[in-house]
Amino acid sequence: NHYNRTIAFNQDKSQYAICEANYQGRSIIIKTTQNQNEINRIRIMDQNVAWPINYDGPAPILPKLVWNPNNNDQIGIFVWNTINIYSITTRTLLYTLQGHTRSIKNVNWNSNGEYIASSSFDDTIRIWSTINGECLQILNLNRIIGDIAWSKNNIYFSALVYNNNAPYITIWTINNWEIYRTLEDISRNSTSIKWSPNNQQFGIGLRNGNIQIISTLNWQIQFTINAIPNISSLSSFEWSPGNTYIVVGHSNWIPERSIIKLYSATNGAFIRDITGIVDNNE
Repeated sequence: NHYNRTIAFNQDKSQYAICEANYQGRSIIIKTTQNQNEINRIRIMDQNVAWPINYDGPAPILPKLVWNPNNNDQIGIFVWNTINIYSITTRTLLYTLQGHTRSIKNVNWNSNGEYIASSSFDDTIRIWSTINGECLQILNLNRIIGDIAWSKNNIYFSALVYNNNAPYITIWTINNWEIYRTLEDISRNSTSIKWSPNNQQFGIGLRNGNIQIISTLNWQIQFTINAIPNISSLSSFEWSPGNTYIVVGHSNWIPERSIIKLYSATNGAFIRDITGIVDNNE
């Protein structure tokens, strides 16, 4: 009698959160990663959500979760055009971030947990303070916004922007929010962007499953991780904390063809498949 739509891990990955919805309402459930024991539950209501008059989405709708990477006590949920930040310890709403006029697409906390960036179908990006919930900056792009990402050293912020058939990536310096660099001539199949932990690489995920790794020293393509035959799309990719590996998830409607692969972050060489993740021991 419930369903889950999202999952978020805390900083040291010792706990994870899911959002549950059923006929009784909605809750954020905190569990231990090792044995999946429930250790906390936050009942969430539709408080401070500006529902549109003509909204015809599922009821009850499930928010998406984002955990503060530098504060295990703060977890954010976003639904429609609103972000609510909760304290896990006190199970209380700390503050509400509102201002977008259409649905929020992505929410991304910077690495020290000081700022939250939100992109919306209203073609804007808003930068929020997690100290007091104040909106610090509005980036009006007047274009469809795709993925957003902070550099791990908290110097840059980037956004994938779709301009008809000519997508591009804009990178800002966050101390003054001036444009630092624009990456043009990227693939029209670009869907996601990420920074490496040492900030020396920048990744662009493509709809066909390829990943282009760009060196931030000269902003040239360093290597490409190629798609796997018979795999429909790229699900996600991420660097290991030590910048040694790139792990890539490929999804397919046929479960047996969905797979996780491990590559070298130095040259993109394939290392091995990660398979058989079927129980806690593995």
